[in-house]
Amino acid sequence: MSDAAPEDPFQDPELPGLVAAALESRDAGREVDVVELCGARGDLVEAVRASIDTGKRLGTMQGAAAGLDRFAGRTLLDRYRLERRLGAGAMGVVYLGRDLELKRDVAVKILRSALIEAGEAEQRFVREAEVLASLDHPSVVRVFDRGRTQDEDELFLVMEFVEGRTLQELLDRRRSLPFGGEGSSWLRAALGPEAVGALPDDGFLRLLVRWGLGLAGALQLAHDRGVFHRDVKPSNILVGRDGVPRLADFGIAAVGADSTITREGQPLGTPAFTAPEVLEEGSQPGPGLDVYGLSATLYAALAGRPPYQGTPSQVLARLAVKEPDRLDRLDRSLPRDLCAVVEKGMARDPRVRYASAAELAGDLRAFLDHRPTKARPVSDVRRWLRRARRSRAVLGAVVASALILVGTLGRLAWLDHEATVRAEAFEGLRRIPPKLGLAAPENRRATSDEEFRAVLGALDEALRSRDFLLPAGPLRAAYLHDHGRVGEAAAQARAVADALGTPYSAELARRYAALPDDSNDSFELDLEGMPETSSDADRYLAFLHAMRVFDTAAAKGILAERGDEDEPLPALREYELLFSLSRPREATPLVLEYEQQLGGRTAMTADMLGLSLTLQGDHPSSHRVYTDALVFAPHCYVLHENAATPAFHVEGLAVAVDHCRAAVEMRPDALQPRKSIVLFELMEGRCHDALDEWERMPATDVARWRSERAYLRACIHTVESVGAKARGELDASRQEAALAAERFAEAEAEGKAVRDSAYYGLALGLGREEPAQSLDALSDWAAGEPLNSARIEALTRAVAEGDRAPSLAALQRFLSALDAALERERPFELERFEAKLRAADPPD
Repeated sequence: MSDAAPEDPFQDPELPGLVAAALESRDAGREVDVVELCGARGDLVEAVRASIDTGKRLGTMQGAAAGLDRFAGRTLLDRYRLERRLGAGAMGVVYLGRDLELKRDVAVKILRSALIEAGEAEQRFVREAEVLASLDHPSVVRVFDRGRTQDEDELFLVMEFVEGRTLQELLDRRRSLPFGGEGSSWLRAALGPEAVGALPDDGFLRLLVRWGLGLAGALQLAHDRGVFHRDVKPSNILVGRDGVPRLADFGIAAVGADSTITREGQPLGTPAFTAPEVLEEGSQPGPGLDVYGLSATLYAALAGRPPYQGTPSQVLARLAVKEPDRLDRLDRSLPRDLCAVVEKGMARDPRVRYASAAELAGDLRAFLDHRPTKARPVSDVRRWLRRARRSRAVLGAVVASALILVGTLGRLAWLDHEATVRAEAFEGLRRIPPKLGLAAPENRRATSDEEFRAVLGALDEALRSRDFLLPAGPLRAAYLHDHGRVGEAAAQARAVADALGTPYSAELARRYAALPDDSNDSFELDLEGMPETSSDADRYLAFLHAMRVFDTAAAKGILAERGDEDEPLPALREYELLFSLSRPREATPLVLEYEQQLGGRTAMTADMLGLSLTLQGDHPSSHRVYTDALVFAPHCYVLHENAATPAFHVEGLAVAVDHCRAAVEMRPDALQPRKSIVLFELMEGRCHDALDEWERMPATDVARWRSERAYLRACIHTVESVGAKARGELDASRQEAALAAERFAEAEAEGKAVRDSAYYGLALGLGREEPAQSLDALSDWAAGEPLNSARIEALTRAVAEGDRAPSLAALQRFLSALDAALERERPFELERFEAKLRAADPPD
């Protein structure tokens, strides 16, 4: 201890700052290493620990004893009545207050004085008031007033009351949600009903970018006034119920060229969101610190974790020498342009970073507008060179090898560029939705601008490499045509024709150009009298456009005429594989082989593989494949629809219904996901829930909808008949079976094939007068899914309630089916089956 230090450590002038730093770390959820914090002032370690322990005891006592809060209920300056405590940090306690003059709620922050004397803390408190008062921006918490309490002479601020949550709280909540909380419904639930109109449901990612844009504007205003926040992080951003994020806690802000107010040598801000240059002696505050902090905040929101993790000392050590993990490696579904923007905002070299918050805002706006960003993805070679500059050992090796490498660097750079371009293009290819050019017109067309831009962006990215001209080029032309963008579609078709140089592609481009300006119907593209196809590329174009007008026979004929090339065109091979799905056991290895040739999995190959596995009953494998596919294309209706069935068998009803609801949200007029929910509910024996879902289905004049609604209502009546039978209510069972038969007849009259349905046969059997015949029908129904506990429970209860049993033949059919299922099913199915039976508690 120095000679100038007082003998009583609790009177030492450095103690308040050390305690404040410790409390800030503790309140932020970070580990507090008191020895490291005190550094050379080891003589203050015990005093800091004692002060923290005192604070903990005070906090516990305060929470346990009602009425001990000395400020709650008081009125400051005869105007601000303090209602209740909202929270506490290292420097202050925040109350919900009421402005008695203006009749509005306010937030009142009172300087914490129980452990920290005036001085540094008071300076920071005053600084926060001055800074907030000088800024008028929607994304900055406003300050209304300040003063001192009358008795204790303690400083307080009166600020805007933001009812909502911190961004950190919202990110923590999002991490617990299935599918990453892509929509905004969870945000509405978190922020309250007032947020319904304030949060457009075009995906959390775009909402996050809009928030970043607003915060960047607030920082630019602060920088224009010479104010630098220096602690931008998720916990210092309040998101109100109006959907607007607001910067808070300017307690360590710098004005002009002010140096730090904290003790000498203590880095400012929160380590995980601190720019690397603050570790250098003599560093001055500037815009780059806040640009880094906001970019690191976006990183944490996109990655689900901060750029660096660990104790403060571990984070600072990594910050000095290590790049954070790449966003595009942590989540390959993230747009590469957005990852590049965040990476540029977090560049270790401030000269490479955005020079201002306005520049960062410009790229965020470009991303939202689907324009090219100034930030571009960094190649692996450039990353290696960056590491070399920071590493003496690597740099020495580079210098020693320079003469050897000088003749080959150009070639290596070219190869790296080509490989990088193809890799980036493949990221676009894998995000193209499955069956984009083959689905029904209503499923080819986007239902929102966000969806349209996302698909078009994936196609554009795939076209960066000539390797993916097919399928990306023709699909882009067809997609633009579907949306009435005829001029752009014709230009894209011409670009494909110029690249292929065949008469067929040239004529196809000419016919695109001849379309009327308002065309958006694939049937309006005249395909009569087209030239002969002369290559697999031509055959791909012919197949795609045949499928777009539902000429399946012609499409199959085109595949059968494929040329004798040693390696079939990948895009055409993909369509060949589609038709192999009718033989799922043969299709699975073919799709896996194709993925290996292609260089990876795409949304399209994942969907084909998932379907083949589902058809084989391999639901665990199919579920894993669809999980991968939804990383590539999280907003794809087809993937959610097809993922529901394996999810039902692996994770249960709730997750399956989540997939179906996601599909309905993307395609409100979609029939299949609504139908799937009803059938999933029935498979679980939940007739009431199935009926509720059926009643929510739109009653339209479309024949397909009418037939499916009639069919599903018949299935519900059938399962209700089963329930009545199990309860011994034979008359009610026969009545429900009769209603089911009427609805099946309605569906059949509308063109629905019902006679092969297990529900149809069951309804006929349950409607018979002879009890044994109805029990035989119930036994055969259970044999159809012998590991379905709801069906087994219904059968056993029906037998227990009656005085008859199924015939010996029917029981033998059921037992044979059960024995075969037990032989082939995987352990997870058996465990789930046994758990359901235990929960059902069937009668003895």
